[in-house]
Amino acid sequence: MATALKDFIKNKTIKDLRIFIIGRNERLAGAVRRAGNRNPKSLNMLYEDISFDELKHTDKNSMYFYDSKSFNDKNSLISKIKQTASKVFDLHAFELENGIEAIYNYKEKHKPFEFGLRRIECLHVTGQAGARYGIKLLQENKPNLDIKDAKVVVLGYGNVARGAIHEIYNQGFKNINILGRTQTAEENIEEYLKDVDLVVNGAEIPKEIRGITYLVCNDHLKRVIPKGSVIIDLVGGSKTNRSAIEAVLDCTFLTNPHFVQDGVTVSALWGWPMLGMMKESAIKYSSQIVDVLIKREMLIDGIGALSSGVKRALVCGPFK
Repeated sequence: MATALKDFIKNKTIKDLRIFIIGRNERLAGAVRRAGNRNPKSLNMLYEDISFDELKHTDKNSMYFYDSKSFNDKNSLISKIKQTASKVFDLHAFELENGIEAIYNYKEKHKPFEFGLRRIECLHVTGQAGARYGIKLLQENKPNLDIKDAKVVVLGYGNVARGAIHEIYNQGFKNINILGRTQTAEENIEEYLKDVDLVVNGAEIPKEIRGITYLVCNDHLKRVIPKGSVIIDLVGGSKTNRSAIEAVLDCTFLTNPHFVQDGVTVSALWGWPMLGMMKESAIKYSSQIVDVLIKREMLIDGIGALSSGVKRALVCGPFK
């Protein structure tokens, strides 16, 4: 994605660029994050069977990014886009031609962080579970809506948000609006919330402005978001640590997972994997615990000799 955007950044036209990623796989996850971090005009993920006639933008300020290694172009979409002014970029072609060198150069300029993700986590499944519940609520609220044509926006593109994007894509939504800093700015976000059917929040706001600034405020529920639409907050919050969704004063729980405010259904569950994806999360947690306990970290021998790149996050009980 960095290579695909190079000319737009150099010419300072990135702010006018609409980026469309066709298809979804784990190889494209980094492309989504890099694109969002460069603050384009918009960022969308399109379902792979979308037709050329369904595309709304094919001008010079549009770029289509795909991976021919997994993309089944049964609609001859790519050849048709290439006949327009839009830029087309194939990840697999880039990989074959420049992949090894590009990875080497990237590693030279980007040293690894001292610490990475938690060793025991369920972030992707959290996003999947929340999105799955949101789609269920949407189908109940709008039974005549074809979800393939529904307007859906995902706030953020981090680990949890990407899980939501995964689920939404798998359920056949044709167009997913992925919102970053530019799109969630106060002057821009209403364009995305107008006529929206499903909003999934995976974005956290800086600690110093929590409870002061919201990405989706109560006024949006009253004035902009249609009745019957659904908001899923994957991040959640509390009265002292507010979410980016103003309507969420506290997390919801399994006994009452959602509420309705101004005709809009809102859910901010504490422990999303418990709702519909308990088996998947149990398998994931168990495998990670085994890995930490008796394989890589050998925690069964005590926490005195942790491997490099691992630090204590929380110590409970009598251990020191």
